[in-house]
Amino acid sequence: MVVQPSLSEGFLFTVIEAMSCSKPVIAINVRGVKEAIGDTGLVVPPRSPRDLADAILKLHLDEGLRKRMGDKARENLKAI
Repeated sequence: MVVQPSLSEGFLFTVIEAMSCSKPVIAINVRGVKEAIGDTGLVVPPRSPRDLADAILKLHLDEGLRKRMGDKARENLKAI
């Protein structure tokens, strides 16, 4: 999993690189992130450390979910 806690994103390079490596992304809901990640990761509200921690724990504890999201992320990038 890759965690992108940035409050501002330009071109989403980190998100795209993570997805290309079959990694689910946990990111802050800033411009374009939610649309890029879709159902291949988790998006949390800005300035919400509790939600970010909960998302990290959720993926850390669920290996199957991590794998499914990561595989889907790579598939989605191939389709573009």
